[in-house]
Amino acid sequence: MDLRQTAEDTARRVARTHAGAVVAVLSRDEPEPVIYAAGATELRGGRMPGAATVFETGSLTKLFTATLLADAVIRDVVTLGTPVRECVPVDLPGDITLGHLATHTSGLPKSPVGVLADLRSPDPYSALTPADVLAAAARLSRRAPGGRMRYSNLGSALLGLALVAATGSTGYSDLVRRRICEPLGLVNTDVGPPVGTDHATGHRWRRRRAEPWHLDGMVAAGGLHSTATDLAVFLGAQLRPGATELGEAIELTQTPPVGLGWMRTTSEGRTVLWHNGATAGFRTFAGLVPDTGRAVVVLANSFTLRGADLAGLAALGQRSPRAA
Repeated sequence: MDLRQTAEDTARRVARTHAGAVVAVLSRDEPEPVIYAAGATELRGGRMPGAATVFETGSLTKLFTATLLADAVIRDVVTLGTPVRECVPVDLPGDITLGHLATHTSGLPKSPVGVLADLRSPDPYSALTPADVLAAAARLSRRAPGGRMRYSNLGSALLGLALVAATGSTGYSDLVRRRICEPLGLVNTDVGPPVGTDHATGHRWRRRRAEPWHLDGMVAAGGLHSTATDLAVFLGAQLRPGATELGEAIELTQTPPVGLGWMRTTSEGRTVLWHNGATAGFRTFAGLVPDTGRAVVVLANSFTLRGADLAGLAALGQRSPRAA
């Protein structure tokens, strides 16, 4: 199926179960992505979203955080083996490294506030400052690092704080802007919706309006807002790393067996690199298949389980992925 038909079919499919959707499909062999939108930016009186509509990306933020780590490694600022305690003042038992945080093998739990609070609270991380995140990491670190993968929002947030300190940046937004957005030409990606931009409204269960999340201490785990246009550029760089100044860093994030930031699965005999995201009112998906040179971004402004993931995998020509 061609890019345009795939984008249209995927956006329409996602919009059937979400308020609205924007889908970008791109190929290594094509110069431009195809972006298609369906549904509305808000259920009551909203407009149709578009390529420049800003969405909360949720955990797609972790792809940017992992790229920041890889960039710092390439520039010899840190290594994957740098202990976290060398970057930020945190008392962690064991030798938890930056690499452990980026591969979810630090042993830290998923959430500093508990899984139930994540699900039930409309804004679960709003009260957490960077100092709170450091304290939670020290308090909740009970497993030795380097074991099996255990997905951790807390670990990703801690990684962001460590990178900000190690690079001498003024904050996560500053670091993302200087090291990723400016080199790649991303104009509408930031910690909050850029002023004056069109943005989608999130919707909770039963299609009620969701208030935006506030992620001061947890920003590196899920705080970025972005558009289909910007994320298509980001994925285009993943397909053609040699064409950007971030090429070495991007290649490092994709290096097996684990990679940094990306989830690595196999489907239909091919490797799939992907990540999804969720906040109170949004679901997102980004993925690529290096062998076929196909990549997909799905942005939806309702919290509906797995709709964006399955549609994104189908647009990649993949299904039923399993851990590699």
